[in-house]
Amino acid sequence: MLKININETTHLFEKQNLVTNKNGFDNVVCKKCGLKGKRTLETVFVARTKANAKKITTCNSNSSVATRVRILKQPSGNKSFENLTVGSEHEVIPSPESIYPNTATSVWISGAGGTPIRILKHEFEKIN
Repeated sequence: MLKININETTHLFEKQNLVTNKNGFDNVVCKKCGLKGKRTLETVFVARTKANAKKITTCNSNSSVATRVRILKQPSGNKSFENLTVGSEHEVIPSPESIYPNTATSVWISGAGGTPIRILKHEFEKIN
């Protein structure tokens, strides 16, 4: 089974069953690509198949990941966050070590001193 974090994906999962199953899962389907899975809290479990792998790749590649962002909310943190002020604009950088890739819901930008900083969807707006 593959695990997909709902907060880290561009899939638009929609609940299919009226009531949560006895085992605590909801059956879900992505509105964009038709990927089916079982959701619990913030995780969707998907069977490992070639067809599902293609849907995951296709759906995510069609997402509109930002290349440049404007800060909407001042992120809190250490000195690396000093150059992030409301209204400032920043180029999106590749995710460090391939953890938490850039998606429509979170991106990486350079903080003070070039430190990679991940910002979340409520902290930025896409401007490209």
